[in-house]
Order: sequence, then structure tokens, then C-alpha cells
Amino acid sequence: MIRRFFKDAGFSGAAEVLIRLKGLVIMPLLTYHLGTVSYGAWSQVLVLVGILGPFVTLATESGFMRHAAGHPIEVQKRYFSGWLLYILVNASIVAGSLAVVRSYTAEVFFGDATTFAPFVLLASAILYFTAILNTARYWFLLRHSPRVYVVASVTQSALGVVAVIVTLIRKEGVYELVAYTLVGDVLLAAALFALIARRGEFTRPDLTIIRPALRFGLPLIPGALAVWALNMMDRLFLVHFASLADIGVYSLAYTLGYTVIPVLARPLRMMYPSIATAAYNQGRKDDLQRIFNYSAGAVLALTLPATVGMFVLGAPIVSILAPPEFASAAPLIGLVALGYVFMTMASYFELHLGFVFRQHWFSMSVIAAGLANFVLNLVLIPRYGILGAAIATTASFALQFLISLAVSQFQPLVRIDLVFIAKVMAASLIMGAIIIGLRILLFTQGANAYIEIVSIVVLGITVYCSVMYLIGAIPTEKLSILRGLMVTLLVWR
Repeated sequence: MIRRFFKDAGFSGAAEVLIRLKGLVIMPLLTYHLGTVSYGAWSQVLVLVGILGPFVTLATESGFMRHAAGHPIEVQKRYFSGWLLYILVNASIVAGSLAVVRSYTAEVFFGDATTFAPFVLLASAILYFTAILNTARYWFLLRHSPRVYVVASVTQSALGVVAVIVTLIRKEGVYELVAYTLVGDVLLAAALFALIARRGEFTRPDLTIIRPALRFGLPLIPGALAVWALNMMDRLFLVHFASLADIGVYSLAYTLGYTVIPVLARPLRMMYPSIATAAYNQGRKDDLQRIFNYSAGAVLALTLPATVGMFVLGAPIVSILAPPEFASAAPLIGLVALGYVFMTMASYFELHLGFVFRQHWFSMSVIAAGLANFVLNLVLIPRYGILGAAIATTASFALQFLISLAVSQFQPLVRIDLVFIAKVMAASLIMGAIIIGLRILLFTQGANAYIEIVSIVVLGITVYCSVMYLIGAIPTEKLSILRGLMVTLLVWR
């Protein structure tokens, strides 16, 4: 089971690397072509789609995965068809309502109803097809089909690149870019559902899945909205206390800070819910403990030192990927990455609360963090601008993690290895101290950014891995599994 988990993680990891590399490749094209204001508008479209997403699904994706996992394939097919029908109806209602109130929405999210009302209309269409795409993705996750997921993710990434290239060639703006991205999503959704139909996985809908899925998911809705608040509320404050240009700078920092988390964490986290749920439902507690140790432990061991590196290398990274008007994003990158480390680790304990039908605690923890985020944004953004927004978000994610961890311990399903956590933190801090010193000694202001980044990354990885090995955080018996993971990541077999 462990080897299967890491093999699946390898396939999804390959997809994440390609997707994030695509993001880094097109980022300078977008920043130089669009500038801070249009880049901010692009970001706000994504914010708008993000806030309404929970109203489309009503968190039924969690209930679907919880109740469909472990059933025979024919039962899962009927459940999926019923859930898909529900999503299609609900997405039509929510997206249609957004289109009707587009002028008011444009004023709230963009500060200009006249200019940005057409953007809201596009956002409503993106919302609809995003819901459909995600429905297909959850089906492939349920069916343990990482290769299909990889191909779908890479294809969506490639279509995004095509949208950017077409926009640049035609010398068009952000509105056309959003429209081309929508066309790509429509084409991909059609292809995914054609594949599902070809595999004979559509069948007579079983709508009985909707009631338990809603019963499971509805307590998560306040939490889902609070998650949106944790991720996106700062943009609304910045619209009113700053400008779209500031949002553009902040969005660049957010994109770069967030990049490290999916690349390193999502491959090891993505397959965890379905595999861990099946293990729990079948009473295999030892398997649940093992998969938690490997998944959560590997995520922490990869993301924490990477976050330290982002603190150190923020300035040269921004200097490569964006014009000077984005330079103020550099100090925020590591701070944003740290916040997402907290969020990712919290998600493990929130999933475990769902196993014992205590998912309302997830909502409570995220609501508490969302309220804290609101207060911190209100206090910090008017005075400190985008730096205050980054501090508020990271502090709120930390609060979410602490609450989720504390509540999960009242009915613990897994043991937490505090010694391993301490070793990872120590190795990361030692690495950080050494690469900061080396950067000061070896690289003066104005040094070649490419050489600086490559040198510091190589030195940082060497120092971190050496320290981890010396303090016993990488036991010898686990090295074979790690080597197998690397082979899977590098060679698609």
C-alpha cells in the first residue's frame, strides 16, 4: 500500500512540477505584458470564482468521497451520476445569479462597475465549468486513476499556455486572456466527460447519495466560506484601502509563495483522503498510521525548508519574473508560503475529524481563523498595506492549524511524532542560517540572479539533507522508498 501510494504520488508530482513550471514560464510574460493593474484584475476574477465555488457544491464533494469510497464500482458509478446531476443544476443556478448581478459585483470586487461588469460575466461561465471539471477530477481520485488526473492537469496547463500565447500574439488584454482560458476549460471538460462515457462509467443516477453527501457537507459550508476568507478576503480590503496595482503586486507574491506548496505537498497529499478513508472504513488502523506518517511527514520535510529558502531568495526570484514595479512582492513570498504550510498540515487533522463525523469542528476552526483574518486585515492593511495582508493571512492559517490539531487530539486516530517534527524544524533553521551567511559572503547587490538562485538552492539542499541524515531524521530503512519515489518522479513508467 505504501509503495502504491508513493507511485501515485509520483505521477501527480510530475503533473504538479509541469504545471508550476508553466506558471513560472508565463509569469514574466503576463507581468511585463499586463502590468500591475491588469494583473490585479486577473487575480480578482479568480477571487470571485473562489468565493462562489462553495455555493455550487455545498461541500458535497467531501460527502461524496466519504460515502462512495470502498463501495463496489457499480454502486460508485450510480452515486457519481447522481452527484453530477446535482452539480449541473446547482452550478446553473449560482452562475446564472452571478450574471444577473454583474454590475454590483464588479463594483465590490474591482471598484469599477462600468469597466469590469463584462469580467464578472466571464467569471460566471468559469465558475460553471470549473465545477464540472472538478466533479470529473473527484471521480478519477475516487477511482485511483492518477494517470488520468496527470494528463488532465497537464492538458489544462498547456491550454493555459496557449491562451497566454494567443493573447500576446494578438496584442490583447486581460479580458481576452480570461476568455481564452474559459474556452480551454470548456474543451477539457468535454474531453474528460467523453472519456468517462467511453469507459462506460455513466449509468442511471442514484440520487440517494445527495442526502448523505449534503448531511456530511453542509456543516462544512461555513468552513468553506471561511477558507475563502482566509485565502481571498485580503484582496477585498486591498481594493478599498489600496488599488488594483497593489493587488497585482500582492497576487504575484501570493502566486510565488503558494507555488512551493502544490509542487512539494499536493502529490503526497492528493491521494491521502481516498486511501486513508478506505483504510479507516475497513478498520485498518495500522495502515492509516503508516500512510499518515509517510504522507504528512514527507510533506513537512519538504515544504518547511523550501519555505525558508523562499524567505532568502524572494528578491532575486522577483527580479527575474517581473518588472521593477513588482519588487515590493519579494519580502512577502516566504511569509505566504509559511501560511500554506500551516494550512496543508491542518488539512490532515480536519480529514480525520470527518472520519468520526466531527466535521463541524473543521468549520469551527476555520471560522475562528477567518474571523481572526478579518480583524487582522482591518487593523493591518490600512497601515501596512500588502505586508499587513500577508501577516494577517499567515497568522490566521497558523491559528487554524493549532485549533484543528488540538480538537483532533480529543479522539486521536493517529500518533504524532514530535521528535521528527523537531528534527525537521532544526534542520530547516540550520540550513536557513547557513545559506543567509553564504549569500551575504558570495553575492553582492546586483549579482546575477540566475547564478544566485541556483547556487543557493544547491547549497541549501545539500546542507538540509546532510543535517537531516546526521540527526537521524531519514532512517536508512526508508531510503529505498525515497529512491523509488524519485525514480517514479523522473521516469513515467
